[in-house]
Amino acid sequence: MTCSTQTLLLIGDCLPDRERYRQYLMSDSEYAYRLLEAESIIEALEVCRTQAIDVILLEYVLPDGNGLEMIQALHAQSKDGSPPMVMITDGGDERLAVQAMKRGAEDYLVKHYLTPELLQLTIRSAIESARLRLQLQQAESEQLRYENDLKYHQHQLQESEQQLQLGIKVAGVALARFDYVSNTVTLSPEAAVLYGIEITDLTVTRDRFHANVHPDDRDELARLIAQAMHPAGAGWFAHEYRIRGRDGAVRWLSVRKQIFFDRSGQTPRPDYAILAAIDVTQAKQHQAERQQVEETLRQSEERYRYLSGLIPQLVWIATAEGVMLDVNQRWTEFTGLTLQQAQTDGWQQIVHPEDVPILTQAWQQAQQEGNSYQAEGRIQRVDGIYRWHLHQATPLKNAQGQIIKWFGTATDIHDLKQIEADRTRLLTEAQAAREEAEAANRSKDEFVAVVAHELRSPLNSIAGWAKLLQTRKLDEATMAKALDTIWRNTQAQVQLVEDLLDISRMVRGTLHLQIAAVNLIEVIESALDVVRPMTEAKPIQIEMHFAAVPHIAGDFHRLQQIVVNLMTNAIKFTPAGGRVEISLSAIESEVMLQVQDTGKGIAPEILPQIFERFKQGQQNMGSKDGLGLGLAIVKNLVELHHGTVTIESPGIGQGATVTVRLPRYSPRAALLDHR
Repeated sequence: MTCSTQTLLLIGDCLPDRERYRQYLMSDSEYAYRLLEAESIIEALEVCRTQAIDVILLEYVLPDGNGLEMIQALHAQSKDGSPPMVMITDGGDERLAVQAMKRGAEDYLVKHYLTPELLQLTIRSAIESARLRLQLQQAESEQLRYENDLKYHQHQLQESEQQLQLGIKVAGVALARFDYVSNTVTLSPEAAVLYGIEITDLTVTRDRFHANVHPDDRDELARLIAQAMHPAGAGWFAHEYRIRGRDGAVRWLSVRKQIFFDRSGQTPRPDYAILAAIDVTQAKQHQAERQQVEETLRQSEERYRYLSGLIPQLVWIATAEGVMLDVNQRWTEFTGLTLQQAQTDGWQQIVHPEDVPILTQAWQQAQQEGNSYQAEGRIQRVDGIYRWHLHQATPLKNAQGQIIKWFGTATDIHDLKQIEADRTRLLTEAQAAREEAEAANRSKDEFVAVVAHELRSPLNSIAGWAKLLQTRKLDEATMAKALDTIWRNTQAQVQLVEDLLDISRMVRGTLHLQIAAVNLIEVIESALDVVRPMTEAKPIQIEMHFAAVPHIAGDFHRLQQIVVNLMTNAIKFTPAGGRVEISLSAIESEVMLQVQDTGKGIAPEILPQIFERFKQGQQNMGSKDGLGLGLAIVKNLVELHHGTVTIESPGIGQGATVTVRLPRYSPRAALLDHR
């Protein structure tokens, strides 16, 4: 893999050390670096002000301060965030590492144990961690953009509702929509007739729309329009004026006009307007012609029904008490109910049972306060499917302020609710993925550190004694000790590699067993020969309690590996002078093997994860007691033998007991291919 070139700032006043780090980094086969150098905090801060830095490698000891002060100063200087930093120290002080991490360092390294591979891996990890954080910030920015889009669509929905409410108030009356951007007016057929415009031309200019206004009324009308269109004005007006028709006849109009402003810029400007006009000529001419006005109102109701049938909302009219008076066709088609059924059974029958209390409470509050009603709830469609709707209603009041009727709508918002649910789910998944990635990164770093420690310790001992042997000045006793030490540490290395290979085989499912009838007593005696040097070195007292047990079907060498791992763990965590008991007994169709020690014990919170790879349950103190592979290998091998393994401990300092149960031998089991 080849990555883009990374700019790395190297901070330290020791030229040989900087040259060493340079060589280590330039030999990285996966990353390419452009290296910048600084010898002091002041010089480094100046470089960071003038250069785009991807990662920083700094010495703890600097001529004008220390690494912690450098981290703090860079954070104070960088408003948009600091690049990832890795600090190198002369010693392994963990308190210093904790302080560095708290102040923002990605990692720290000990100079004495620094290798090219370790430095390369740490720098790559720091860069990758910073990249992941940046991706998370970008995801959060994308989420903010989504929320802004959602607000915009909600605004559009609210605007649609405003137009609907206005249409309800003036339903059936001559309607016209003014578009101030295009300077045009779109008329309903009634408006075209009323204003003396051809019925075939329903979109005209504003000048054409006002062309037939009576000359005596034009100035006052122009003043009212200008006043309403001013951002500081009322935004609407009601007025009566005359229109001269195509036949020359003069008509009186009662007009209400509402102007809507575009407020997206610094200065609000008129965007569009809705005009509703009624011909009141007959009413003004003679009181006796009131019947004509009533006919006009009747037609208005019919036009309202026509309008309500065109809009996408479910529209309803109810009494002050909430009894349905009328619904539009879309309402009946959606619910599958007739108006009579709605009047008899009420609206509750189509609302989701979980939402009935919410809608009921909002409805009762609106009735008591005489205000508009609004709530969200699910309505059952004719096919039985529930869909989310926004329920809204406006009260119509008489001169005394009493509610006469309710005009309401139900707007389908199911898709918006689904989008919101998907957003929540994606956020949860992103958070879980981030936590999983962070946990995996921590596990990788911990494993690499432990493996490095376990490999380095025996190698240091081997290298030291080998160096002494090269002098050829050792006496016989010392030479024997040297060879013995080299042999023991070599065996430790071999065992470590074998454990790692076993884990790899287990993960891949390629670990095979050679099944045969096995006497567990012979397995235990063979395992005791392997661990005897450990017991004699401490010393540890070994007690054996064997009962006559039947053979089991298993792999002799893998069973020996199980016992050796359990005995090794017990001896390792049992202090000198302690006792380890190993017992063997038969229970029904199983053979039970137990290893009990008087060692350090296991904390209760560790027990659930004791058989996981790279866990050291009995250490409890953060010491390096191995890779923590032994019990994981035991569990896998026992399960391959169709057995079970459990571990119990009363607590810290009270020892532990491991119990292995294996099925008895049967000819059929011996023929199985165990993997």
